[in-house]
Amino acid sequence: MSATKTLYAGATTLTNLFSGIATAAAGSTVVTTLAKDAGTALDGSVITTTDLIKLTTSATVAGTVDTVQEMFDSAIGTATMTNVGTGKEIFVSYFDATNLKMVLLVVDTVTTNSGTLEAVDVVTLIGTIDMTAANYALFGTANFAIG
Repeated sequence: MSATKTLYAGATTLTNLFSGIATAAAGSTVVTTLAKDAGTALDGSVITTTDLIKLTTSATVAGTVDTVQEMFDSAIGTATMTNVGTGKEIFVSYFDATNLKMVLLVVDTVTTNSGTLEAVDVVTLIGTIDMTAANYALFGTANFAIG
């Protein structure tokens, strides 16, 4: 992935990344996990070096849950990461269990929620990667780089 804003058409702005995101080779990045409905599980002022928030609870296409935004909201539930920064962007992934894909997003912590990563934040799809749930569970720093 890249921290260059021109690579992600549609992102609101990608000039205001969370301060913990840095250019790093695979094996040197930091992937932080967050479980659905975990409450205020992460604090951006404590976790100052994270490149990707990996949501550990799979999302499925069911009923009214079918857009990328709705699936992100479903996968994160009531879990939050505080102190990301108002209007900051952060990279997030979730697993789409219906279509067997890892979904990569840029999430913009909207200005109305004091810089907390949560379900109401605006998401922009970066891309998807075909994989099994077992592959997603194993995905970590060795598989992820930021250029």
